[in-house]
Amino acid sequence: MLEPLVASSDTEYRPAGLLLLGRLAARDKSVEVSKRWFTDAIGADDLEIEIEARLELGRLLADSGDLNGSRQALTPLLEYGDAIRAQAEEMLGELDTAEKRAPPALPPPSPTDTPPTSDTPPPPDVPAVPDAQAGTVKQTSPKEPAPPATAAREGRLAPLPPAVLAALADLAEYEGQLAEAEYWRSVRDGA
Repeated sequence: MLEPLVASSDTEYRPAGLLLLGRLAARDKSVEVSKRWFTDAIGADDLEIEIEARLELGRLLADSGDLNGSRQALTPLLEYGDAIRAQAEEMLGELDTAEKRAPPALPPPSPTDTPPTSDTPPPPDVPAVPDAQAGTVKQTSPKEPAPPATAAREGRLAPLPPAVLAALADLAEYEGQLAEAEYWRSVRDGA
């Protein structure tokens, strides 16, 4: 939905789209995807979006255990105004506290501790079926394609997931469209 916007050269709405995609991926607990979108938002030449993306990226990385990555995202915020600097200092202080409380990491296993492994991966667990023409056995795909959704067959659209509706509401609110934000929230809440 937002991918065409973020692929465009639109300088007004693209940074907000990148930030929104990062937030959606974070809600889905997709750390690598949200990290990519937040990083793109940071480099999108919009100071307000960069600050929000750095704060959210720092929080995301800290929650996933990447304290150094979180520090790298948050440290540039120490250069900004008092409120932003205070927020960054608080988060960096929490990182220091968490790092001091964490148990020390185990050393990597020595080569003698690990059992020998083969360089070839195990074969895939795929059922074999006879190939009638060649008289041989061929591998089949383990998954069948899903049938089309009922709503699509009947020519009506399926409802949007709550995370997308919440994201639309957040985007509308960010753009100052409060009535539209309320509409999306009411759709999400089933009102």
